Amino acid sequence: MNVAVALLSALVVLPPMLVWAERRNLVSRGLVRPHEPYAPAPAVEYPGTAPRPGR
Repeated sequence: MNVAVALLSALVVLPPMLVWAERRNLVSRGLVRPHEPYAPAPAVEYPGTAPRPGR
């Protein structure tokens, strides 16, 4: 019975509680940097291929 309660707690209760705590900056305490957007990649033309319409 103890194993079932521990497994249920680890899989069902703990993840939402960690998300809640992280939103309040209680887990990482600001050590993780915010996600930066990716830079757009320039278009690449390969030799020997037909040009794509619209370019």
